[in-house]
Amino acid sequence: MNKAIFIQNIQRHGFNWDLTCAAMDTIEDTELAISSFDQEKSTSSQGNEYLRVYGLFQAMYMQQDAIRNLTEGLCLPAIDISTDSQASEVRETRNKYFGHPKYGRKKNEPTTYHGISRITVGGPTITAWTYPNFSTEEINLKNAIEANEKYIRKSVEDILTGMKAKKSNYAATVKTKLSEDRQTYAFEKIFSWVYGNTADRAVMTGGSLKTIRAGIDELESGLNERFENLSGVGDAERTIQKSRYILDTVDVLFTDNPTGMNGDFNAEVHVESLQNSFTELISLSTEINSEFS
Repeated sequence: MNKAIFIQNIQRHGFNWDLTCAAMDTIEDTELAISSFDQEKSTSSQGNEYLRVYGLFQAMYMQQDAIRNLTEGLCLPAIDISTDSQASEVRETRNKYFGHPKYGRKKNEPTTYHGISRITVGGPTITAWTYPNFSTEEINLKNAIEANEKYIRKSVEDILTGMKAKKSNYAATVKTKLSEDRQTYAFEKIFSWVYGNTADRAVMTGGSLKTIRAGIDELESGLNERFENLSGVGDAERTIQKSRYILDTVDVLFTDNPTGMNGDFNAEVHVESLQNSFTELISLSTEINSEFS
């Protein structure tokens, strides 16, 4: 049900579901790439090592972008990466040395030119150089990976906190609980009609059938208040359809035989099925009430 509060209310929450799915896939896929780099040993091919290190920083850059896209897709406050100095440094390093040989971060800053010392590629620390006024920088790959991982974990925790708040705020808009009344008395009267044959059963049975139908209608109305789409809310939609279908059949039987069915097998099976379906709906009500309380 926790999932259904979001998944079955995409429009009400204002989610961009396509963006959310793309972002989540990218976060997972880039994590596979980063973990692969971290776990595999370096190779004897400098070309492969260049691919590995270029891919590493591109994967971390994409992962950071995907985190920001995820907050956008879920309509949460934007994540400002500039507030995390270490994660920002990973991004800046990617841009300078693994993204663009010619780099000017801002219009009012001079253009710089960058490259990597080939003899250091494949080691745990890479030396990168910058022109003009030649200078070098040591890039510790393990530190970069750890800084990015710390940022991603913190961002995911913030997103989860935001989603929990969204769920609580949405649940608070629903003030009334769904009925959890199993209508035991009403079903007792209906079963009395199934097994009996006396004139005084008609009024009680007719009223009980109306009570059950009103209970189904009330439950459906309450579900529609909470969810814009019932298709993924347990088996609610299907169970409501079955309950009404069975109830319609029992109504016909009652109309034709208002004073009792003398234990008719067909009537017994239908009323038992109706009670089972109704019980399923009440159990669902209890679960939903728990989520919305």
